[in-house]
Amino acid sequence: MVNRISLLVISFVVLSVIGGCASPVTKWNHPGANEDQWAVDKANCRSRARHISEKEYASEKNYGSTNRDDEFTADYSRNMRTFDNRRRRQDIYETCLRRLGYTPAKSEK
Repeated sequence: MVNRISLLVISFVVLSVIGGCASPVTKWNHPGANEDQWAVDKANCRSRARHISEKEYASEKNYGSTNRDDEFTADYSRNMRTFDNRRRRQDIYETCLRRLGYTPAKSEK
């Protein structure tokens, strides 16, 4: 039991660190868009990404199914599925912005 709890805690920490590091806020540029247009485009792309990713998430009924019916495996599978879905949603959002002509701003370090 302690082993499973340790693995669960470690997996949460690792996913949190990876998620925090892999998802920096990106600024986007578009030469012809003003702030109002940016707000509309951003909202539309976020809505589209949410809709598509939720539809995909719902259709993956057997994602991570296992023969073992224990709580740790079920929690781990659910957490990984949620992580994958968030990453997929971000990819859809960024693709939408690029199709509208936006480019990621170069970071100043």
